Amino acid sequence: METAIFIPKGRKLEDAENYQLLRSKGMEYIEKLSSTLWTDYNTHDPGVTILEALCYAITELGYRTGFDTKDLLATEDGTVTKNQAFFTARNVLTTEPVTVEDYRKLLADIIGIHNAWLFPKANVDDLNPAGGDLIPAAEVPLYPLCAKDSLVYDPTDHTAIDIRGLYDIMLDLEATDEFGDLNSGNIIYTFSEPQLQQVQIEIVLPRWNEVDLDFMKDIADAIITIQSIAVTKKPQYWEIKVTYSDARTFTYYVVIALRQKVKDLEALIEKRLKEIALDDPSNTPDPTFPLHKAFFQLYNRKQQETIRLINQAKTAFHAHRNLCEDLRHIDTVIPVPIGFCADIEVRPETDIEQVMAEVYFQIEEYLNPDIKFYSLQEMVNRNIPAEDIFEGPKLEHGFIDTLELMNTQLRSEIRVSDIINLIMDVEGVVAVKNVLISEYDKWGQPVLPSQKWCLHLLPYHKPILQVNFSKILFFKDHLPFKANAKETADILSVLRGINERAKLKGHANDWPAPEGTHYQLDDYYSVQYELPQTYGISKAGLPSTVPAERKAQALQLKAYLMFYDQLLADFFSQLHHAKDLFSLDDTIQQTYFAQYITDIKDISLLYKKVNDLRTGLDVSLQDALKSPKAPGALPAQDMANNNQHYQLIESLDTFYDRRNRFLDHLLARFAESFNEYVLMLYTITNGEKIKKENDKLIKDKIAFLKDYPVVSAERGKAFDYLSPSWNTSNVSGLEKRVARLTGIANYDRRNLFCYIDIKIINEGTVPNPKYVFQVVDLAANIYFVSLQQYDKYETIDILVNKVYNSLAHKDHYYLDKVTPAKIYVRLKDGYGKPIAVSNSYFTKESTANAFIDDAIAKFAPTCEAEGVYLVEHLLLRPHFPVTAVLPQTKEEKYKLMQVCLGEDCDFCGEEDPYSFRASVILPYWPERFRDLDFRRFFERTMRTEAPAHISLKICWVNYTTMQTFQALLKTWLEALRDYELDLIQDDTLKQDLLREASNKMVEFLANVHSEYPEARLHDCETGVTNPVTLGSTVLGSF
Repeated sequence: METAIFIPKGRKLEDAENYQLLRSKGMEYIEKLSSTLWTDYNTHDPGVTILEALCYAITELGYRTGFDTKDLLATEDGTVTKNQAFFTARNVLTTEPVTVEDYRKLLADIIGIHNAWLFPKANVDDLNPAGGDLIPAAEVPLYPLCAKDSLVYDPTDHTAIDIRGLYDIMLDLEATDEFGDLNSGNIIYTFSEPQLQQVQIEIVLPRWNEVDLDFMKDIADAIITIQSIAVTKKPQYWEIKVTYSDARTFTYYVVIALRQKVKDLEALIEKRLKEIALDDPSNTPDPTFPLHKAFFQLYNRKQQETIRLINQAKTAFHAHRNLCEDLRHIDTVIPVPIGFCADIEVRPETDIEQVMAEVYFQIEEYLNPDIKFYSLQEMVNRNIPAEDIFEGPKLEHGFIDTLELMNTQLRSEIRVSDIINLIMDVEGVVAVKNVLISEYDKWGQPVLPSQKWCLHLLPYHKPILQVNFSKILFFKDHLPFKANAKETADILSVLRGINERAKLKGHANDWPAPEGTHYQLDDYYSVQYELPQTYGISKAGLPSTVPAERKAQALQLKAYLMFYDQLLADFFSQLHHAKDLFSLDDTIQQTYFAQYITDIKDISLLYKKVNDLRTGLDVSLQDALKSPKAPGALPAQDMANNNQHYQLIESLDTFYDRRNRFLDHLLARFAESFNEYVLMLYTITNGEKIKKENDKLIKDKIAFLKDYPVVSAERGKAFDYLSPSWNTSNVSGLEKRVARLTGIANYDRRNLFCYIDIKIINEGTVPNPKYVFQVVDLAANIYFVSLQQYDKYETIDILVNKVYNSLAHKDHYYLDKVTPAKIYVRLKDGYGKPIAVSNSYFTKESTANAFIDDAIAKFAPTCEAEGVYLVEHLLLRPHFPVTAVLPQTKEEKYKLMQVCLGEDCDFCGEEDPYSFRASVILPYWPERFRDLDFRRFFERTMRTEAPAHISLKICWVNYTTMQTFQALLKTWLEALRDYELDLIQDDTLKQDLLREASNKMVEFLANVHSEYPEARLHDCETGVTNPVTLGSTVLGSF
């Protein structure tokens, strides 16, 4: 229904748009201020005329202020979202998968996957009646051994630790016309021979993970050839054994899938199967075997399609994996044929084919319901709130109703009472009697006995109604009737099509951002031009013949009205720049916006000349602001010239205050705050340098807002270890979010240690070491050496870290003049103690100073060191069983993480170092990271932003430790990726690489510790600037 458009008669103007109201208010002010001096308020009075002109200008301002917000914020092309913190519903309301239902939506959204289930793993008892061991949640069971305060592979008196965070995924793949049911390896073949009358056989073949895929590919690609085929009749099937040229054999089976009324059916099928294998009665093999080759080529393509979909699902899971969670196993469901038999009484006028089709359809929906996809408009029409529509992950093929999804669980039992209730709801049904449901094996034989009330299914098995195995007898007034099978099948196909809500393509999956109309809101028409021409201040001005006094009076009135003009013009300019107040453009340098009126006649006579800092000349303010960049002017001069302009409008303090408050408003709209960060900045600068930090604070807030859809949606997401992870932004959402909240500009996983390697050399023997170090450039030139030999590696390691810390600082170098012609360059630590000396001496002081400059340039870090590494302990668990090779134990071959159990074995969670635990490694040496207030703020933020169930160990490490760790981390990530990319993980080489890399990571994490600022003890007379603080300093050096 169209809505009528009309102009309301009683429209009430806003006060700012009401000319009469403004004029009356102005008159009231005049009367209050000057009633004792001035009482003539007639319209001819110049003061009243000026008041009226000002009121008119204010109504124009009020009118423009009342424009729609989208028009006020629109850029010239009409867009509203450019450089604004306005995000569409799809970008800001969706999240990465969190719940099981979220992951099911994500996987079901993949083309080719009908349904998917996620099963959290936990230790369970073996339900085998004969008895059995515990089935562990992880790939390898691990047991606590209190006597050694460790975990072991072999069973102990305690049960295996229950590693949490692991999942199994079961996929229900969609059937295709070419391959049939992709969950099964079986192939349906229809005979084309006239005597077999479209009889169907089912070739029973292994599922994708039950067969040697390389062997199948060799067969399909004719790398090996068939030597013979033997057909053997069994009671319920035919066994066909194929022998190949490399002596390997493959056996498959044939059962009848669809029988027809054919005399001697089984004999004809067996004869045809033997004809496929044999060319003549003498049993000479046909060297081509075309039909068998066709079977295996189709079978190979089917397996490849199945594996492609499974890999796609596995990739999708890992791309959206939750922090400290992982995929243990992925597989397809096992289809179980179900037969249904019943006697149904219907009304006499009922169409039994229609009823039978609806009964089958209801049973299909009960056993294996479809996941329905809806368009955005359909979800809105169902009155679902926007926050519920977009809840969960972004989907590409429509929206899924969460409640409907929860009703599509994989069934563990089939209840006859549920089916009867569904049938009774079918129109025309009077009664349902003698119901039986049966499960069928792969040979097409019923698994007896049939069930009258409930049929239990094995885990991960999907029931499929087989119409061929079902029988329904209808009764009308006690007379039996059988439905026409072909007509029933046609109606059933129609019902399936009507109720199908398949994945959508080309649909709208988001609400578009509003578009506005751009107006030049700062366009201003001077009040002076509203006054009568007799005032002499209009565009025409005064005649040239008027006396000088009259001209002076006109200029005086211009100057008086310029105050109002400037104020109003600034208001219009501020309105025009409303979009800039909330802009995420980090180059904005003002929050108050003014404009200099340029189109008033003789305005240059009113402005005083100013000094242009770029040219040094006195020019009008208007010319100074409009002039192009002066040739040869330094950038600082241009900036100073502009700052002069900005300082006329707002001071720097005002700008920082207002800009931060605008950004705080935007943050508050997302329930976010930077208060902790600001307080930390104030603390570490003691309030003295906070102004210098304001630019960084503003940029950090803007960076957070720009990335908000990512740092919000991915706050609980882990990194994707199946994708390349080094020199990429493939890091966890926690790292991204904390980096933005703490002002770390670059959260990419990259090298944080970027120094030239300092070599540590043992000049002694292994039992009697003598360690020295050398600072060497890329050309193998030795710049510095240690002052002496050292017996302990720990001592030389401490010195090397001091050298790294000093190399880039010129004040850490000094000249040691042994003689005027023998000058050494020495390197000192932060306390002035020598730590290294140049490898050779210099004969001139200038040469020594040049050497220092060269060393600073060569050994300066080549990357930004502020960054974070996060390691999930769950990924370090043993991924495969290990066999000990004496004298090496299993625990030595595949190392396990340390635990602290206690002698009394009274542990509560300490026995599991893998579940929901992570280590965070940061460099110690960046300037901010040395400050203990920043470190406390960072650690508090990291733990606050981490999911509540995840425990973090945070370590700040020195140069050499970081150098070691990032090399270990990179190797481990590459090994983990290579191993997990294989769907069937049986490559022993990849297993060994992962095991060795994991061993080194486990060993490193067991020994890593935080470094603290160095503290030294002094006597009472010494001024202490680095006091010892318990838990925050260390005696010695990092």
